[in-house]
Amino acid sequence: METKTECGLCALERFPGLPFHGKRPTAHAPGCPKDEPVVTYSIHAEQDDLPVRGNALASDDPAVDKECEDDILARLDRGEVWAWAYVKVTAECCGFKGVDTLGACSYKDEADFCTPGGYWDDMQKEARTDLVKTLKAAVKGGEKAARLLHDLGEES
Repeated sequence: METKTECGLCALERFPGLPFHGKRPTAHAPGCPKDEPVVTYSIHAEQDDLPVRGNALASDDPAVDKECEDDILARLDRGEVWAWAYVKVTAECCGFKGVDTLGACSYKDEADFCTPGGYWDDMQKEARTDLVKTLKAAVKGGEKAARLLHDLGEES
């Protein structure tokens, strides 16, 4: 049988009135599942400024293309952003962000866009990849700043 131990902060969160002797923890202990960085994803859609006409469908039948474009334009007139959307997915962790964007999207609604196996999954991966690039740039910048402080004799 596996036993789980709880870090001091987790115990205090579960039992706020718990008497605690010694220094009260202010962060989760290393190895505590709550100490792991968490990447959160968000989605934002706004009406795409790319013209619908000539970009919505590329069939070999101009009548079919026009019918599709007319439907999208009518939905936009009703305020349906997902009819022709520019979508931005953001991956965020500890104040750092990565993004991925996609335009000329025509979906019923956000739930339709986020159907498993579609662009939502791909965009989360790409936003996470961008987040990792952002983190690497921050590390590189931090190393450069540390060298500059050292060179200036201002190390902390």
